[in-house]
Amino acid sequence: TKARKDLAEVTREVRALEKQLGRHTGVDDKEIEAFCKGAAHVKLVKGKPIRVGIEPESTYFAGKANHSHEKSENSKPTQFGFADRAKYLSQEIEDESSLIPIYISMLAYDQFLETRATGLPTDTGDSEPSDLPNTKYTHFMEDYANRFLNHIEKSGGAFDMEAATTRLQPIIAELGRANGAELHNISALTGGMVAQEVIKVITKQYIPVDNTCVFDGITSKTAVFKL
Repeated sequence: TKARKDLAEVTREVRALEKQLGRHTGVDDKEIEAFCKGAAHVKLVKGKPIRVGIEPESTYFAGKANHSHEKSENSKPTQFGFADRAKYLSQEIEDESSLIPIYISMLAYDQFLETRATGLPTDTGDSEPSDLPNTKYTHFMEDYANRFLNHIEKSGGAFDMEAATTRLQPIIAELGRANGAELHNISALTGGMVAQEVIKVITKQYIPVDNTCVFDGITSKTAVFKL
């Protein structure tokens, strides 16, 4: 049968590779047969490094002793590494049901934390009510997110900039309001998701998440993006 012919061909290839590599212990015939039976469901996950929007020097706070919201003319531009995925990201940005705005907002929040860690001024003082979004946080993140969107647009992406910005604003405001706080149920769920992926890799069973996974705790939706 065709299945037996395919099995014989794969077996010959495996034995040839073993000889070429100098392996002393060969792959068991039953394991080769099991691989061939499940070949239709085999998926190669190459993986990629985690991408971030690198900001060598804050374009928001550099040279701004008065904490103005204007960018410094002498500061270095943000270096984003998403040019090769611009069209893909544009499609996601245009899709109103996509969770990509959460990912972009989290990038902005990560950059805010990185900037705060450098000792640059990021606080507004004690005069602002603690139950309201910190405007310094949100302005910083909105500025970063807008530059990210401009990067995608200039790299060949096509989307409605105004609509994209509007979708990002409430997410960024919520991140500013939460200020790093976590809900126990969301932490437990995401921790379980990460543990599940680790088990997949260790046991080499089932297909792991390919690249970036985003979970929306409000709508209970999960999305995977190949960035």
